[in-house]
Amino acid sequence: MKSKKAVYFLAAIVLAVWGLILYKVFLAMQDKDSRKITISTKVQAKLSVPYQYPDTFTLLLKYPDPFTGQVQTPPDTTVKNKEKTVSIAVMAKVPNPLDSLKYLGFVAGGSSNRRVAVLSYKGVESLLKEGEMLHSMKILNIENNAVRVSNGRTIKVLKKE
Repeated sequence: MKSKKAVYFLAAIVLAVWGLILYKVFLAMQDKDSRKITISTKVQAKLSVPYQYPDTFTLLLKYPDPFTGQVQTPPDTTVKNKEKTVSIAVMAKVPNPLDSLKYLGFVAGGSSNRRVAVLSYKGVESLLKEGEMLHSMKILNIENNAVRVSNGRTIKVLKKE
């Protein structure tokens, strides 16, 4: 009879422990929305850094060297006014956009017999017909081995590479 009481007592303890575990699990799953974090979007005022004044002290380094006994004079580290140098600005030559244009070939249309030039400008390939513009450059004429291009001032013939 004693053993039956012990079994019932241990079963009650096991049920209580499992009940507590399940209660904690369900409580954690249930209150997800009630524990939301609110974030303030109010912008705080910017903090200014105080002005740092230049150093107004000097180190007195006129003491003897403990090993040699000689007094060494420190190098002069004071800031001296340098003479102002005048630099003359030279106008840089504006690069011609036609210099970075390459003619790679053409594609001929089937029935319309219109040609489309394959041009590379700064590494970017483009397909252009006669009369179309590419970065202020106009395609004038497309031939088998060359293409004529104008940038408004000059006309350049690009040969096939």
